[in-house]
Amino acid sequence: MLFLQCVEPDLPGFGESRVVRAGDLATRLPRDTVEVLGRPEFHFVRCDDSRTALGRGPVLGIGDAPTIRFRHDEKYRIRADTAEGAAAVEELSELVRQPSVQRPVSLGRGDILWLDNRRNLHGRTALSGQATRTLRTAWGDEQPSA
Repeated sequence: MLFLQCVEPDLPGFGESRVVRAGDLATRLPRDTVEVLGRPEFHFVRCDDSRTALGRGPVLGIGDAPTIRFRHDEKYRIRADTAEGAAAVEELSELVRQPSVQRPVSLGRGDILWLDNRRNLHGRTALSGQATRTLRTAWGDEQPSA
């Protein structure tokens, strides 16, 4: 579980959090793309050191509670073993950026966004550049310890 606490929000209309549910993506992608993203052919790497893989496996897991592992930006990349896999990652990347799949979450000072980072993607809209948006993060386990 991921907890994001807003310490200081940006100006109104800027830096708004966005959440995208894995299940919403799975239902909007073509079935063959979902199947490809479920294969264990993907390498998750840092762009500044593409030789070091951070892991390998599927991007999208389908079942009763769909899961997702996706960060494909200037800092991290997903590399596929096949051209079909690379095309599926690009298709998913385009869908994730569409406002129609993003759920807006407005965080005010002291608000906490709590989400399962394996079942949801999170991001934000552009910052104003005139204020400093500050979030405090914490990770928790879904299962309580004994």
